[in-house]
Amino acid sequence: MELLNDMALFVEVAQARSFRRAADVAGVPSSTLSRRISTLEKAIGLRLLHRTTRKVELTEAGQSLAPQLTAGFNHIFDAVNTILQERS
Repeated sequence: MELLNDMALFVEVAQARSFRRAADVAGVPSSTLSRRISTLEKAIGLRLLHRTTRKVELTEAGQSLAPQLTAGFNHIFDAVNTILQERS
């Protein structure tokens, strides 16, 4: 489950192109967010982000993974919303 949460945090960073903005959206400290992304990168064995003091850029792997994860999460949210609507 933690890996899934880390993937969701990565999507936030990929969309925001900023750890600080993504941390604000996710409601976690920037340091926690950075650590979770590092953990994700180690778990999958790929570098997903180029980090500098001024900006965050997606690596080639990050550019490939971000839209796939975004689509997957959107599919999950749609499925949950469908079930909730059916129960109402």
